[in-house]
Amino acid sequence: MKTFFVVSDVHSFYKELMEALNDQGFDIHNDNHIFVSCGDLLDRGPDAVKCLDFVNNLPDNRKILIRGNHEDLLQEAIYRGYFQHHDYHNRTNDTVYQLTGIKPNDENSFVSADRAALMDMKFNGDWDTYIDSCVNYYETKDYIFVHGWIPVIQKFVGYNNELMYDKYWRDDFSIWEEARWLNGMNAWSKGVREPNKTIVCGHFHSSWGHSNLHNNGVEFAETDQGIQSIHTPFYDDGIIAIDSCVAYSGFINCIKLEVEDE
Repeated sequence: MKTFFVVSDVHSFYKELMEALNDQGFDIHNDNHIFVSCGDLLDRGPDAVKCLDFVNNLPDNRKILIRGNHEDLLQEAIYRGYFQHHDYHNRTNDTVYQLTGIKPNDENSFVSADRAALMDMKFNGDWDTYIDSCVNYYETKDYIFVHGWIPVIQKFVGYNNELMYDKYWRDDFSIWEEARWLNGMNAWSKGVREPNKTIVCGHFHSSWGHSNLHNNGVEFAETDQGIQSIHTPFYDDGIIAIDSCVAYSGFINCIKLEVEDE
């Protein structure tokens, strides 16, 4: 048995990550303590370098790193060689500046700084070490750890997008990029579940499930009646959704699981 300390969607908020791990009793020197990140380690926050250093310095047998959609977005920007609108919205550009030490005004123009930073990222050993350590999912006897959800079969009926369980989801690695964008709580509510296992996911803010599936709180903000959004983990039969939306809530969820490997 190992103790898994599971987080997701850290988004470069290092202080909040350390607080969450410390609150749950994570011991960096305990060989039975395993750090699990369900994707989106970087983007949005101020401490991309510290977050990357932390996970890269953990021994390989002490960490499980799931690839998220923001890992995909950063890789796509590096391959493309320039930022698109969504990269500024997601602050992927700021992550690149943090990791390379290049600033927007370091070059003759804003565009050339972008290109210089992205060129440097092609040779960034810390990023390469991290992305090469990421996997699409990790499975144990009782749990499956993913970013968005397991891959699904999507069928459009009229204006409705129906999601259906695909029993061969483990065999097709070409569909994981799409799966990383799924709202796992929504897929779960539509019956896409893995029999006899609990899927632990991130990507989509847990307040969505609390509000829309458990009728508890609102999805965001606060109503005139004082009803607030709830960003603690969403638990139900076969699912634990843990994205706290740290940039909004100010904290990261960390769950502790006693896990038996297959």
